[in-house]
Amino acid sequence: MLYVFGRAIVAEAVSVERLGHYSRYTGAAETLGFTLGPVAGGPLYRAAGYNAVSGLAFGVVGIDLLLRLALIEKKQPVSYDQREGMANSETGLLTDYEDYISGALEVGASPISADISLRPVTQLRHKWKALQLLRKPSFLLALWIPVVLSVLYSAFETVLPKFVQDTFHWTSVGAGLILLPCAIPSLCEPIFGWFVHRLGVRVMAVTGFALLTPSLLSLGSVYEDSTRDKVLLWVLLGCTGICMGMAGPTSSVEVAAILARIEKEEPEVFGLNGGTGQSISLQTSASFVGLLAGPAWGGFVTAGAGWPTTCRSLALLSGITCIGMFGLSLGAA
Repeated sequence: MLYVFGRAIVAEAVSVERLGHYSRYTGAAETLGFTLGPVAGGPLYRAAGYNAVSGLAFGVVGIDLLLRLALIEKKQPVSYDQREGMANSETGLLTDYEDYISGALEVGASPISADISLRPVTQLRHKWKALQLLRKPSFLLALWIPVVLSVLYSAFETVLPKFVQDTFHWTSVGAGLILLPCAIPSLCEPIFGWFVHRLGVRVMAVTGFALLTPSLLSLGSVYEDSTRDKVLLWVLLGCTGICMGMAGPTSSVEVAAILARIEKEEPEVFGLNGGTGQSISLQTSASFVGLLAGPAWGGFVTAGAGWPTTCRSLALLSGITCIGMFGLSLGAA
């Protein structure tokens, strides 16, 4: 619920032309949350124990609750043309409704039963219309991006701390800090969102996953307790974070563009409130599918075949995704 709420505020507050840029502020915050959790939790657990880590978590939740209570939702202004169109639409619907009630009364039906039989049809049509987006290949490709990125994030978050402890003999502090190279590039995600609007969704998605594949392959070459491998691991994790940041904004922009095209062809097809919230809920569900699959992927593959095989399998996933990204829209949103 909180994921959908935060993303919906951004999506409804800015235009489609600027969504890629502003949506990445929320993307950067999510990435920082995933990666800075272990970074903060490791040293805090070592210094003060489990209760201190739990207290930090409850404190963050309390601050979040206070900020949400202080939030004032922005009222979207409606232009004169939109008001006139809405008025005409409402007038037409009212006329049809009155004709329907009049006809029902002529044949002896009660107006209450006529009203009940009329309203659910429209409501259900709008309610389930967003699920029809899943029949569009471009929308499925856009949802596949957060699935893959979430798999990568959660797989690394599961495997990397254990890997550096076994290979480099680091403590919980070092195991937490190893995720920092992936977190720092996320601060540049608003810049990547700006490039999405300049270069196009397909270009940024293909480029991001194309560069991500060799970075993941190279991570498999880190396996010795040496200064060279430690430095190489940090550099490759930074490159991996940058490539994931390049691909991240493309999903939101592609989904917003698809919704804009559909609503332009069929106004109010998703109801008066639009399909923004429903589409963001589908994106959030896709992200959590990846978060569910990533730990299992990373844990089982590493336990059965080792760290290099895990990196190769994730690189294969990235390479296949790169090929599929050619199906996204060519131009910028």
